[in-house]
Order: sequence, then C-alpha cells, then structure tokens
Amino acid sequence: MDETSDDNSITLELTRNEAMVMLEWLERMDKPEDRENLEPFEAAVLSVRADVECILEASHSDIFAPGYEDKLENAIDDVRYNRSGDA
Repeated sequence: MDETSDDNSITLELTRNEAMVMLEWLERMDKPEDRENLEPFEAAVLSVRADVECILEASHSDIFAPGYEDKLENAIDDVRYNRSGDA
C-alpha cells in the first residue's frame, strides 16, 4: 500500500487496452431512463459507473480519434488473447 494513499480509496491499474475495452463495455451497458426512482443500490452503482466512465474517457483520448473501431478491435484481441493488455 502506498504510504501517501487515503485509507478510503483504492487504486485500480489497467493497461491502455484494458481501459479501452472496459470503457466500451460500460458504454454498451443499458442506462436506466428513470433515474429519479432508482433503488438506493442502483443509484449508487450508477454514480460509481459514471465516475469510472469519466476517468476512463479522460485518460483515453483514442475514443474520440479517427480509427477508434480498429483500435478497439486490436485492444479486444490483445486483452482476450495475450492477457498483457499492453498496446
């Protein structure tokens, strides 16, 4: 554990390819239309999901670049077959 880390937080490390695959998965998941009437657990999960998506989007400019689909397919293959997740 990092001596300077907050006891209330964790750090998750992903390679760029793992992050791209995770971001795409989060984007493909259905989002509820009626956010006002969610159960407390679902509301909490949706909040965490939005935070994770924002972090991944901010750290992965490829999602807005031309050729994203090709990069995504390469990332999927790398994560799936190599398990290294590295670009």
